[in-house]
Amino acid sequence: MLILGFVAARILSIAFNQLRDALFARVSQHAVRQLALRAFSHMHQLSLRFHLQRRTGGLSRVIERGTKGIESVVRYTVLSTLPVIFEFALYTGIFFYNFGAAYVLVIAITVISYSVFTVKTSNWRTIIRREMNRSDTEANTRAVDSLLNYETVKYFTNEKIELARFDHAIAQYEKAGIKSSTSLGWLNFGQAAIFCAWHDGLTAFVGKCGCSW
Repeated sequence: MLILGFVAARILSIAFNQLRDALFARVSQHAVRQLALRAFSHMHQLSLRFHLQRRTGGLSRVIERGTKGIESVVRYTVLSTLPVIFEFALYTGIFFYNFGAAYVLVIAITVISYSVFTVKTSNWRTIIRREMNRSDTEANTRAVDSLLNYETVKYFTNEKIELARFDHAIAQYEKAGIKSSTSLGWLNFGQAAIFCAWHDGLTAFVGKCGCSW
């Protein structure tokens, strides 16, 4: 019966997760639609000078990135952040009831250290990610606008110039991509180090001092 109950619980867990995603799809897709509509309406309200710059490729990439990003923001906020806060409060109460305040303090120190490090490092990575997005937008602008003005480029034999400008934008994106991957490695390493040092170390220390159940 325990095995059957475990299997049933696993199936129900998967089913509820899929049901949650299905119900949330209406919310996320509506948010994407509204954001895309507002961005498109805003573009038509911009000045003629802006549209004469012919940054079609960059605008399309920015709109695409923004509409996809809003879905991720809403999903992480509603489906991840709030449940994690609730679970943390629930687990803290269970540990306090069964093991005492010492272990709750260990958990609190670990979570606070983990959160502060994650926020600080993520802010640093946000700057790098913005640089990546800016370079990606510039490269897409160079490529799309050059192809849209194919006749002009051919008429003035500017293929090499257009290629050099595109290569320069891609090179900037490459450098930013390397920084982003490196910073992600530091983020993962720091999170693991904090968890091992604070959680495992303090738990062993508290247990050795006799603060056990």
